Amino acid sequence: MGFLKVPDQLPSPQAYLRAGLPRPTTSTTSPRGWQGVVCEQGDLPVLADVVQDSAPGGRTFTLVAESGNPVAVVEALSHRFLSRPARRWARDSEILQVERLPSGVLDITCGARRPLLPDERPDPIDLATARVVTIDHSVALAGIDPALFGADDALFVSAMIALEMAVTTGSTPPRPVLFTSYGTWDLTTPVPIDEYVLRIYQQLASPGDRDPLRDGSLDRTDLICAATAILYDAPMYTTKPEAYKGLRNGLKVIAYGPVRNKAARVRTLGAPRAVTPAAAEPLPEPVAPVAPSDPQEAAEALLRAYTSGEEYGPATHALLGAALDAPESIVSAVTDVLLAVHADADPTWRITLLEHAADLAPAVARATNGRAALLSAVAQLDSMRRPDERDPASARQADAALTAYGHWGHWPEDASDDVLDDLEDGEDDPSTLRWYAVFLAMAGVPRDAIATELAAIAAGTTRPSRARIEELRTAHR
Repeated sequence: MGFLKVPDQLPSPQAYLRAGLPRPTTSTTSPRGWQGVVCEQGDLPVLADVVQDSAPGGRTFTLVAESGNPVAVVEALSHRFLSRPARRWARDSEILQVERLPSGVLDITCGARRPLLPDERPDPIDLATARVVTIDHSVALAGIDPALFGADDALFVSAMIALEMAVTTGSTPPRPVLFTSYGTWDLTTPVPIDEYVLRIYQQLASPGDRDPLRDGSLDRTDLICAATAILYDAPMYTTKPEAYKGLRNGLKVIAYGPVRNKAARVRTLGAPRAVTPAAAEPLPEPVAPVAPSDPQEAAEALLRAYTSGEEYGPATHALLGAALDAPESIVSAVTDVLLAVHADADPTWRITLLEHAADLAPAVARATNGRAALLSAVAQLDSMRRPDERDPASARQADAALTAYGHWGHWPEDASDDVLDDLEDGEDDPSTLRWYAVFLAMAGVPRDAIATELAAIAAGTTRPSRARIEELRTAHR
């Protein structure tokens, strides 16, 4: 095979580097739907007049000076980074085992050949309804199946997946180096690994409650995919959701496979159905035979009731009360329910458990392990940051999540330094002030005192800060 040449008439790649401009990219295997044009200033068309293809792709215009050097790149692209999932296999044979060689390249053991897939072009994306999602490398290896994604999912991938899929080695066929069929991800550009992705990756890889790079549960590619998902505030599909438990920074994980509630994968036309449970009531005393006498068994029965699709009712409520004397088990069960936010369209269970955060707080405090994973599960609730104003249950879940974080978090170790820095820099927008109220609750400040403090901030008579939280914490001990 000869060396590849760049298949366009644009200036040389180095010319873009010297000019400090991003070079337009296209696939060497799937150039359809993309066009690069060189033009002078007077020849640049009105971008609104450029006809866009319905499929991913588009057109770029490289403006050149009289010398012929590029001075600007103007893009008229359609869904450049996003694509509807289309059926793809990473390899044309069944993947039996994946190991990483000392060189860092993946060694893939293959089995029987799979049937050929038809050439499939993804459907256009409706950006008004699309939910932007991404995947880790495990999904690429498992094979892309549109049926396992949401009806309105718009997919992007990290450049790290492109790197992993470019070259592998394996036992079948008997060639020392194998190139995958990866060109450009369904005519889109992989999202680059920039400075922000690297900073988040450093935080995820830093040993805390666990060291994922040392315990072997995750590797560098996994963490960079996770960092990319966090940066773009996108849920990440994975075949191994358990491996990501305990990672912080608001990572939202979706198990790639069957879901508990199929409504989570189908967008309802018209006004969404508001699923609003009754207001939280005091936990009942466990009464046999409704709840097992053994607290651990009660926690396990509670989780089984959820995964089997039972509605939350008096029997499950009794299980919750009976499980409080098994801190590790009840924290694990609650975490699993909260982590299923993207696979379960009905928020009743989540809202009910979150609104009983005060009752659960003693058990959370006694749990030796699991509190960090629980807080991460609370933080990953997408509606916690962007509640759907059309759905009252979404706003209620958002409020309950923040309140629960205040009950289960510890001041100051569970308070975000970034939020505190923003507060002290004067960035007291409503979202940031909501987190300030959470930190006050974590510090043990009573609810009425928190309301008084927020009113004083609105009136301009006080400013939020770490020192102010410590002051109020001391005053209300």
